[in-house]
Amino acid sequence: MNDLVKEDIAKINDLIRNNLCECSYKNHKINAQVVVTSSVSTHPKRKAILNAARFFNSFTEENDPYHEHDCAYFEVDGEGFMFKMDYYDNCYEFGEDPYIKIDCNRVLTIMAASER
Repeated sequence: MNDLVKEDIAKINDLIRNNLCECSYKNHKINAQVVVTSSVSTHPKRKAILNAARFFNSFTEENDPYHEHDCAYFEVDGEGFMFKMDYYDNCYEFGEDPYIKIDCNRVLTIMAASER
């Protein structure tokens, strides 16, 4: 077990989401993939949707009860979208606990709220 706390998980998740790519944190390479659903990739406001996800910072007790910045709902011109971070093992086959393995693989999915 390492000494990660919720603030570390939130910082890593924010780094990935803000940059839409893998990152480095406390000398650990953090592998990440960013996935957008077909409804987002073909949406005429795709760039605005991605930017809204990247720069989302309205986390509250209601939408982020565990303070991990791993999931949120947001709107672009009145249309609902969301992002979700999932954690996987090295083969992307099984889930992983980011508190146990800081450098687990992360997948950030950005989707229309109707797709959840």
